[in-house]
Amino acid sequence: MNVRSFPPDKFRQSYEDEIKQRATWFYCPQSLSEYKIPTLDLAHRQKILVQLQPKGNLDNPYIAPLLQVRSHHRSAFTEQAAFRHYLHCLHLQADSSVRPSFDDTVAAHIDLLDDAEALLKNLSTAGILGQQRDFETLLILTEGPLRPLLHASPILRHRWTRFSAPSTKDDNGSGFDPLPRRQQQYESIEGVV
Repeated sequence: MNVRSFPPDKFRQSYEDEIKQRATWFYCPQSLSEYKIPTLDLAHRQKILVQLQPKGNLDNPYIAPLLQVRSHHRSAFTEQAAFRHYLHCLHLQADSSVRPSFDDTVAAHIDLLDDAEALLKNLSTAGILGQQRDFETLLILTEGPLRPLLHASPILRHRWTRFSAPSTKDDNGSGFDPLPRRQQQYESIEGVV
């Protein structure tokens, strides 16, 4: 099952004579790209596997066997775990994509793209490529419209509080808390019960 798109023909036609070997993909949130599991073995041999490991709250238990030193642990990484990891990261990235001010939001997106571009260049130099799920080709298309927004009319800045989610401070008293608001509500309810 392709979890990202479902072409209608896939449900209408029988492909019994087709033999396909499905690949499990690992989503690297820092590079906004996905990599096949054998690519991680190459990254390990190049001693850059640590650069692919999600940082901070994007790290999660779904990928624990994947980033082990020995490659036989990577074979225990299932498509279900890959999908859960992908959704976990995507959820947190989407939730933290809105910042308290318009300028902070645009700057955070540009920083994310700049960091992804630097990592992608470093990885591609080492031969670590995401193939058709590599974000490198989309960087210019994504970043191009963002930079002019910094010089946009003040209407977006003025009305930003209507569009943005309420911000909270993290433990350090700085930044936007990426913990989903609904999860915060559940935790407060659990504390009462």
